Amino acid sequence: MRQEAETQREEIARRQARVRESPMAEQVAKLHAAEAKMQELKANMAILGKEAAAALAAVDAQQQRLTFQRLVAMVEGEKTFHLRVAAILGEIEAEARIKCLEDLSILCS
Repeated sequence: MRQEAETQREEIARRQARVRESPMAEQVAKLHAAEAKMQELKANMAILGKEAAAALAAVDAQQQRLTFQRLVAMVEGEKTFHLRVAAILGEIEAEARIKCLEDLSILCS
């Protein structure tokens, strides 16, 4: 589309030169037609630009949601890990207390 717009710009420049040389009605009409086509190309390019921007925004939003979901999953995994470590340490502490009490009861008897 960019190449088409460039070609149209060159066409308008040629037609403007022709109209300056000899402003005949046919040349002026062709110039107006070329300018109208250029305006149509500009409008189409603007629409495509807006659609591209919307698509990029949608992709960005999707990436942010995915990143957030991954972050939440990672935090939950870390939480589970640390809860498990705390449970293991609690079990070790309980076993150590029992062992200590057993050792004390042996000494006292």
